[in-house]
Amino acid sequence: MEYVNSALRLSGFKNTTSFQKQAFSAILSGKDLIAETKEATGIEITFILPLLLKKFKNKNSTSAIILSDSPIHTKQIEKNYKLLVNNNKFSNSITTLGYEGNPWTDIPILNKKPTIIIGSTKRIIDHIRRNNIILQNIETLIITTPQIQNLQNFEQNVLFIASKLTRKAQIQIYVDSLIHLNSLEK
Repeated sequence: MEYVNSALRLSGFKNTTSFQKQAFSAILSGKDLIAETKEATGIEITFILPLLLKKFKNKNSTSAIILSDSPIHTKQIEKNYKLLVNNNKFSNSITTLGYEGNPWTDIPILNKKPTIIIGSTKRIIDHIRRNNIILQNIETLIITTPQIQNLQNFEQNVLFIASKLTRKAQIQIYVDSLIHLNSLEK
């Protein structure tokens, strides 16, 4: 955990929030995670923690794809990632898709077989159904709450995505409230 804190401090992140401390513990242990984010701060850093961990395991070829519903959310993840890269000098790659530009330019990027996917269930399922995302190399799946707080079918969507993974992956789920999640906690 100290090497993670050190890398974060080098990047300008002075203090770890209570949310990050709890989430980092689960992420570092390799366990799946369901986290309530309604009152949390520093959430986006937890999304890129798997890239940082892979760096310390000498897996510089690790790549992540962000399939977020929100350009603002995606830009914050990108900003934090760039701070980590610039200050810690590693070469993992992160790619954002779909909220601007031509969707046809996304397809070649998806074929690079990412090891980490960060996104909403809607965006991930859309790419699965179009057969333009390859899940065989996924080591970490990070699911975020949709921008529009419509949690109808959210649990079923998470289970559908998990069923498409071809190997055991760490799954992290971030939602505003745990109240409506029943079957996922098992």
